[in-house]
Amino acid sequence: MADPCIAVLKAAETAARWHADQKSKGAEGAPYVNHLLEVAYLVADATGAKDPNLIIAALMHDAIEDQHIQREEIAKRFGEDVGSLVQEVSDDKSLPSKERKRLQIEHAPKISRRAKILKLADKIINIRSIAIDPPDWSARRRLAYVQWGRDVVAGLRGASRQLERLFDEAAQEAEQAITEKSPTHSAAGKKIVMKKTKHEKEHPPKWNPGNSERGKVVGTAKHGKGHSAPRNPSKTPKKEHAGRRLKTSSQ
Repeated sequence: MADPCIAVLKAAETAARWHADQKSKGAEGAPYVNHLLEVAYLVADATGAKDPNLIIAALMHDAIEDQHIQREEIAKRFGEDVGSLVQEVSDDKSLPSKERKRLQIEHAPKISRRAKILKLADKIINIRSIAIDPPDWSARRRLAYVQWGRDVVAGLRGASRQLERLFDEAAQEAEQAITEKSPTHSAAGKKIVMKKTKHEKEHPPKWNPGNSERGKVVGTAKHGKGHSAPRNPSKTPKKEHAGRRLKTSSQ
């Protein structure tokens, strides 16, 4: 085998070429190779850089899915071990997104320990991106993505305590960032709706079209509550004081 350092650098250069036109989904549209390098760094750090093939696989891990590079091509360039690792963490893009996500959860406990380490590193970077440079998704969708990441990682635990801790921190920070920016959503991804009282349900405010220019809402005829629109004084009947009548002028 060639010098591990040279092999890793060669893989980084190859990944940069294969993904040259690909951008991240975030608002910044960063070069996708940044994601691959970040995943490779986490893998190297978690393994003490003692598994160069796994680091190379981290650099290659999206080549099959996103660039339609054949497993055989990866194996030809970097060896069967790398080709097998990349294949192990790749989704079948011919399937619908919902099915691919379901299968990731189902397959997570079944993949090899090395593939779990790679998958953990990938999930950490993806979740961090949701907090730092999120795509143009609703808060609900971003929270759902974080929860899905948790579901996948549940099947990867036991492979690397270091990466599991980093994932838990990233997921918590992502949820906090999303809920702080979107206070109408809870951490569970549900929209917070103020409950109405029984009276409000039975007697909702009504729009008064006669005063639409003032933008006023009037209460129900029965209860007369709410923000009533100003009445026309000329049309308001005069009240009599109890016990006496109003005097009228006589001719």
